[in-house]
Amino acid sequence: MLEIKRLLAETNLTRREIAAMFGVHRGTITSIKIGQSWKHLIYKPTEPENVQLNLFEN
Repeated sequence: MLEIKRLLAETNLTRREIAAMFGVHRGTITSIKIGQSWKHLIYKPTEPENVQLNLFEN
């Protein structure tokens, strides 16, 4: 279910597309999206690792 929550939060996929990916009804995805189902699972996006870029050559 966390993958479904991730897809809802981070992609432009429709509920219908996500439902097809998991073999469930679109209403199931809607229930997850609005917190009616699986509300005890909280999706927290991971922060990108601290990346330092060296823009100047030494």
